[in-house]
Amino acid sequence: MSSGYRLDGQTQERLRGVLNEAQRYRLNYRLWRDYDEEAHYLQALRRHLGEEVVEMHRQALCQAGQLGRREFEAHLGWLLNYREAVDDYTERLAEIERFQRHLKHTGLRADAGEAFQAQAPSANPALRALQSKMQAYLKHESAGIEAGTVWLATSDVLESLFGKYKLFSQRSPLKEVSRWVLVLPLLTVRLSRELIRQALESVSTEKLERWVSEHFGPSAFARRKAALGSGKKT
Repeated sequence: MSSGYRLDGQTQERLRGVLNEAQRYRLNYRLWRDYDEEAHYLQALRRHLGEEVVEMHRQALCQAGQLGRREFEAHLGWLLNYREAVDDYTERLAEIERFQRHLKHTGLRADAGEAFQAQAPSANPALRALQSKMQAYLKHESAGIEAGTVWLATSDVLESLFGKYKLFSQRSPLKEVSRWVLVLPLLTVRLSRELIRQALESVSTEKLERWVSEHFGPSAFARRKAALGSGKKT
């Protein structure tokens, strides 16, 4: 979008109803030119209209000559006819985003409905209807959850975890669910020296290998090697 301002016939026409005929006449074609900054544009207007007139109509004068505004109106000006509808959708989308953030960070709990409340009473009937649906959803989804229990309200966390798991599993030449699955719990905690120390002291390599063997058995590579055999070197 273009920056800067332009004093021309279009600017004059846009100021019809803002400036009187004599004032608009002072902005004749001999003065028309482009200005790279608002300060330069207003300075030129002050020379021909006077300080008092410019300060009285400053906003209208800037809007009339602003090149970026002209481009917007040329391509998206039709949206101005739907200002109320756009404001309505913007308000509802903001509430939906707040609702999503709340569920992602706090999860579903027995008191989910009380925990999420409208920020302030709204005069927008569509927004009030949306908030009622949100409360009904929370009441339905949190029914039966015991106090103190938190359930995941979105699959985003799980999808993120398995996405990271795939990055680790790519190191394996054969794609399979292997010992790398043990990385998943580590991705859900904040690692610290104390936590690492406790893990090393409580779980030995021998225990880890035994657990992997019991739950996963031989790896795909080991099974393939056993099935095909290993050729003897001659």
